[in-house]
Amino acid sequence: MTMAAQQNNPHEFLIGGGFGLSSLKYANSEACLGGSVDLGYAYNFNKHIALSSGISFDLLSTKTKNNSLTTQELIHIPAYAVFGDDRFDYNADIKGFVETQKVQYLSIPLMIRYQTKLKSIGTLYGMGGLKFGIPVNAEFDQKIDQYTTTGYSYLTRQTHKNEEEYGYSTYNDQETKGSLDLGFNIAIALEAGYAWNLGDDCKLYTGVYMDYGLNNIAPDKKAEIITYNPEQITTPEMNSITTSVDKINTMSFGVMIRLSINLSLKSSTKMLKFKKM
Repeated sequence: MTMAAQQNNPHEFLIGGGFGLSSLKYANSEACLGGSVDLGYAYNFNKHIALSSGISFDLLSTKTKNNSLTTQELIHIPAYAVFGDDRFDYNADIKGFVETQKVQYLSIPLMIRYQTKLKSIGTLYGMGGLKFGIPVNAEFDQKIDQYTTTGYSYLTRQTHKNEEEYGYSTYNDQETKGSLDLGFNIAIALEAGYAWNLGDDCKLYTGVYMDYGLNNIAPDKKAEIITYNPEQITTPEMNSITTSVDKINTMSFGVMIRLSINLSLKSSTKMLKFKKM
C-alpha cells in the first residue's frame, strides 16, 4: 500500500489467531498448548504508527505433577470445645499427584504498533501494549494415586490413624473435576514479525507473540489439596492445587497469523446506502 493510500484510508480491520504454549505460572507448573482467536481494528495515524484494539478469546492450559506431597489443615471439632481445646491437625500424605487446568479468557487488547517498510514485498512491524481479560471458563482435572490421612488432637495429644470411621485412612486411585475461581487478568502483550502485501488493501501479518500476566489471579478462597469434610467425615474433600498457592500469573507465547483489510468507512457507508436503494 502506498503512503498516500494509507493516509486516505487509515481504517484497518483484522482477523487471525495465535498458537503456542501457555501456562498458569506457580511452583512446579508446566506449560501446555494454548492459543487465541482475535478480531481487531487498527487506526493508522501515519505510515509508521497505529493504535489497535479488539476482542481476543484466549485459551491457557497447565499441568502440574508431584510424586510426593504433604498437607496440614488446622480444624476445630465443636464436640471437643467443652473439654477446653477443640483444635485438630488434619494431615494428608499424597503420592502420585497430577492435575491439569484449562482456562478461557475474553480479553480486550490495547496496542501500539510501529512498522517500517523493509522491502517492496512487505513490512517489518513490532507492537506492544496491555490485554485486559475476564475469565469465562476455568476448570481442573485431578488424579491422585494414593493419599493417607491422619489427625492430631491438641486435647489428647494423640495421633489418630487407621480410623476409617473418622476419616483417617488410605484412599487409592482418586479423581475429581471442578471449576476454578480465577481473577481478572492484566497482561503485557508483545508481538513482532513481518507483514506481507497481498494487494493495495490487504496484508498478511506473520509473527511471534508473548503475553505475561502482571497481576495475581489466584483464588481468594484458600484450601489444602485434601481437606477435612465435616458433612461426611469418611470422604475427604479434594481441591485444586491452585487453591493452596498464593500467587498465579498467566503466560503464553507462540506464533501469530493475522489477515488485515483496509476499508474506507465512507466507501462502506455509500455501498450500504446504495444497496438499500
